[in-house]
Amino acid sequence: MNEPKISIIIPVYNAEQYLHRCFDSILENKYRNLEIIPVNDGSKDNSLSICQKVSEQNDFIVVLSQRNQGASAARNYGLRNARGKYIVFVDSDDSITDDYVSALTQICETNNSDLIQLNWLQGSSEEGYKPAYTDLVDCSPSVKEYCCELLQQKFNPPWNKVYKRSLIDRYGIIFNTNMVMGEDLEFTIKYVNNIQSVSINSRYLYKYFLNADGLCARASLSYFSDLRKIYDAMQKLVFNRIFDRTVLLYADESIVASVFRSIGSCMQSGFSPKEIKGEVKKTGFIDLFGSMKKLSIPSLLRKDLVLLGFYNIIALLFKLKNGSNGRV
Repeated sequence: MNEPKISIIIPVYNAEQYLHRCFDSILENKYRNLEIIPVNDGSKDNSLSICQKVSEQNDFIVVLSQRNQGASAARNYGLRNARGKYIVFVDSDDSITDDYVSALTQICETNNSDLIQLNWLQGSSEEGYKPAYTDLVDCSPSVKEYCCELLQQKFNPPWNKVYKRSLIDRYGIIFNTNMVMGEDLEFTIKYVNNIQSVSINSRYLYKYFLNADGLCARASLSYFSDLRKIYDAMQKLVFNRIFDRTVLLYADESIVASVFRSIGSCMQSGFSPKEIKGEVKKTGFIDLFGSMKKLSIPSLLRKDLVLLGFYNIIALLFKLKNGSNGRV
């Protein structure tokens, strides 16, 4: 069997409400040099049967199934079985445009970059979809320039990028199954550590569904250990690529904001300041923040509130800003 040009990996868990929309959007693409790999992650609803039925009607859809292990394990399972030259990820509650596959193929073959960063739309059918970024332009930045954007956590999800399977296989890059959050960014950081070129494309080819249920998920104290893994990966990227110290400042700024938001989220979820402070200290953020000097004024204020243990104030600020996705 010939190697498909693109492998689309879809982690699936209890997604029967959205799967038909997801599959329909993919099947509207007329370009057929691809494989679709839905990975059922131990769903308890009809997700697996929906995947199997669609697969029976389309021989380029390969259904995989595993016991429930999380989205990271599902994506890794898909990666182990993917045969395409390029790898993309689609979430089961999202959708793509009818020219997604053909456009990606043309983009990849035209510039042959190791990583393609895409723009996207976000919203819902009821509320409408809006551009994630209106100022993104087609360009081929240096890897360093791209990393400055990546370390600010502007492009975290794996579904807004195109990866080369050859690089993933060569360097054994996988999603960290021990992380509750941030595993998508950590995966990309590990990938970017091994690339030589990157391109940004401003076309809106992906539709990210803003799921209210997902936004209401209870926070976890494990967020802080996950954030530490992310920051360690950021540091490794900067040092391995021999970037100057100014690049690491982007990581410092973004991790301070992330820890700040996670404290607010955990407070809102009912964890006590003592519990949260214990995790923040155990993961080394107290010492790390104490060593950070060259921060912007907003970041310095966030850092000081964390170091002073003013978690009730952080929780109040988080609550006030939660209407805008909790960005404080």
